[in-house]
Amino acid sequence: MSELRDRLNELSPDLYCITDAGIAKRDDAEQVEEMIVGGAKLIQLRNKSAVVADLVSAAKRCRERCGQAGVLFIVNDNIEVAAMVGADGVHLGQDDALPSEARTMLGEEFLIGISTHNRDQLVRAIDEPVDYIALGPIYGTTTKANPDPAAGVELAKFASELLAKDGRPLVLIGGINRSNLQEITAAAPGALYAVIGGVLNSESIADAVKSYRESIRQK
Repeated sequence: MSELRDRLNELSPDLYCITDAGIAKRDDAEQVEEMIVGGAKLIQLRNKSAVVADLVSAAKRCRERCGQAGVLFIVNDNIEVAAMVGADGVHLGQDDALPSEARTMLGEEFLIGISTHNRDQLVRAIDEPVDYIALGPIYGTTTKANPDPAAGVELAKFASELLAKDGRPLVLIGGINRSNLQEITAAAPGALYAVIGGVLNSESIADAVKSYRESIRQK
């Protein structure tokens, strides 16, 4: 097992931080800096509206800062950008490149994550060459224009049990906030929980990251 996989596997339970300039009203590097100040251990750069040149520039800045802080840095969707900036990994959606293609391009040391939205996708992902599997949206979410139907707590519980046997981390995402955090951490313990709006809409991203991490890690 690679050093990066060891680091990833040691995180759970924890907060999975994701940037979104549209929500945060700060650029990607500023978000990453605040997340690091708040204690984040894993950050995904997600900026679907940026042109490639701007995405590369942002990714380089974020990668450098995460490297300095010892934070795992994941690039959303774009395998080429992830490779170009020396990211720790890439996160793939159902409509992105196949995990096998990403593995061939990035090599065995890179982390690869994949999004799933229903039971069938979740089960199929078990056989893919990925290092973690995300499920969502668990609840209704406003951070995507056309979100998939909510997976729900029962599927999250199934995913938690499935991944516990498999040994790879589970990421739960979509609509997780203060009002349902206790419910989802109880139903699917030991996961990585992505909180986007609840963090990025906060006056202080750093304070929100710290608070959410404390709530998750005390379970």
